[in-house]
Amino acid sequence: CVLAGHNGSSRGIYFTDLCSISTGAEVKLTNIKKKTHTYKVTETKTVYPYDDSYVTGQTEDETLTLFTCAENGSKRFVVKCVRNKDFLKQEKTTPKKN
Repeated sequence: CVLAGHNGSSRGIYFTDLCSISTGAEVKLTNIKKKTHTYKVTETKTVYPYDDSYVTGQTEDETLTLFTCAENGSKRFVVKCVRNKDFLKQEKTTPKKN
């Protein structure tokens, strides 16, 4: 999954503080059904705007890539995350409510 968002523009503040995230940080996404998915940041990198290698590569793990502007819009900041394995284990052992 790749999510892109504005970084401090008048259109939105979705990823304004994204450039300060660190490797090992936890990222949580909640879907429309109120289910939260937890990921761990594995890598951050600043790339040129047309370098799409970080957002198009396929992986075997369930991954999340966050993508926003950097350096006054001249570059892009990319955050690579993997699904939290501990969360997956908990998800499998927790009985589902009907």
